[in-house]
Amino acid sequence: MLHFFLGIPLCIIGSWGTNMSQIILKMFDNDRVKREVEKRDQLDPAFNLFNLGYWGCYMGALGFDLTSQVFLTQILWCTISALDVMWYKLFSWYWFSDILETMEMVVLGSFICGCLLTSIWEPHADESVRSGFREYTYAWEVSFFTQLSFHIVALGSMAAVYYSLYRMKKKMDNEPENHPPGWNPEPFSLFNCCGIFVNGMSTALFALTMYIVSNTFFVNDGVPFVFVDFIYAVLLFAPCFCLSFGTDWWCAANLHNITQVPATLMVSTLFQIATNFAVWGISFEVFTTGLMWSIGVFCEAVGLIAWIGVQQHRKSRDDESAIGMDDIGNPIDVQVSKQNEIRV
Repeated sequence: MLHFFLGIPLCIIGSWGTNMSQIILKMFDNDRVKREVEKRDQLDPAFNLFNLGYWGCYMGALGFDLTSQVFLTQILWCTISALDVMWYKLFSWYWFSDILETMEMVVLGSFICGCLLTSIWEPHADESVRSGFREYTYAWEVSFFTQLSFHIVALGSMAAVYYSLYRMKKKMDNEPENHPPGWNPEPFSLFNCCGIFVNGMSTALFALTMYIVSNTFFVNDGVPFVFVDFIYAVLLFAPCFCLSFGTDWWCAANLHNITQVPATLMVSTLFQIATNFAVWGISFEVFTTGLMWSIGVFCEAVGLIAWIGVQQHRKSRDDESAIGMDDIGNPIDVQVSKQNEIRV
């Protein structure tokens, strides 16, 4: 029981660090757009206080996350990390005065209730008798075609969506008059949803490989530490870390941020659930457990779709309220004419 009381606070602190890095990244993006509108010189893209704060929070969060995974199962860690959807919105409320509306609380509540159901009625998982890396390779040994199919579908879909984003972004760059500084895509647009998908998937891969690294370095009693396995685990983790970081950075600059950050974490949670079945081989021993767990996953999926829908409603409502009248009574879009305004 002690390991739960140690792991849960560490996981929550890691979540705070991750969300604070997202807040700083959005501040950086706001500053970039403001300087572009005001025709001022941009900050150095690599060496500035925003980057220092981002990396400080990000690496600090990484340390807490790695440590917390030693004390928690992957399922429980994934569930607690899902609370990130709440932390980011609360942080945005404080730093950007983006008020948490009732309909947003209902949607987040639905997702969090789903997380609670999946943690209370969690699937059965055998006690680990191998290191994290050995568990991963063992899954390939006992169910090669399942692993192959899962990885092909996951990585193949990611590659296809990344390519689609590249083409859509290239087209947007060729139409600067339609995408001025500070422009945000519609929350429910294909561009925004594709970005959410790859960001969530890359975040989940980051979490999965981080779990493999931490449980290869910190092994259970009776499980030998193998240095070569640890090196392999790090090599598996490194590209996923770079992919997650790069995607996260790009999405902060190009997507509807207040939509994509919580939605990304929701997609990541759902994908990690899939990896628990495909990679770690969890199962249900009691029908009631499987039923309640499935209801929890359903609530999480509904919460994801509803969150994007609510943000689309908010943006449409705000855009309508920004419509004014010119001197002769014709409607004008104040949002376009006030490009100096930076949206969250």
